[in-house]
Amino acid sequence: MEFREANRLLYKGYLYSLILVIVAIAAVVVSLAFLPLSSSPSVLASVVALLAGEVVVFIIAGVLIFFLYLFRGYMELHRLGIGWAWWMAWGPIIEAILLIVTLVVLTLVVMTQAQSIGRGLVTGEWIWSILAPALVMLIILGAFGIFLTIAHILFLSNMHRHTAIDKFHTAYILLIIGLVLSLIPYIGILGAVVLLVQYVIEMLAYKEASEWTPPAPQTPQPSTPA
Repeated sequence: MEFREANRLLYKGYLYSLILVIVAIAAVVVSLAFLPLSSSPSVLASVVALLAGEVVVFIIAGVLIFFLYLFRGYMELHRLGIGWAWWMAWGPIIEAILLIVTLVVLTLVVMTQAQSIGRGLVTGEWIWSILAPALVMLIILGAFGIFLTIAHILFLSNMHRHTAIDKFHTAYILLIIGLVLSLIPYIGILGAVVLLVQYVIEMLAYKEASEWTPPAPQTPQPSTPA
């Protein structure tokens, strides 16, 4: 697989992921629209079952898109020597594993403290025994998420340096701006809009890179005698 094919995979992965999100939002909105129409328990149960099924289907589709397109594209760029591409491929997997570990830890902690709930021994110490593991795992998840964001910025910078495609430069600048705006109260929605624009520009950058041809090396011209 060559550089252009790797970027073609990434373009398709970004495009299909965007389409999947749009379809998922539309499907959930349509499903929720049926809730106010009836208060019948059977109808409510059907809608909840439909929503649960949709979530499972969209998660499976997202995982397939990731491994068929994004993971393969990033790993090929890593093989070709693009810095931080390895973390772009494996980072989401590691983060998903950390999230699963967090849920397992919280489940085990709650199960071990279930007897205290039955005896009505819910104290501040009992609450802290559950909150402490949750806070530790959330801090780990947050720190790793920040690391992946930095890796994403550096990866886009390396892609711009390698190809001189301006869209990669624009994408990582917008990524920084969008993240900063997202942290500011009352204008977080503006940050979300900027990040959406950044996503589309990065997707188009991969499309342009899929048609990119490295500049031919310049051969030195023989010097003419004076």
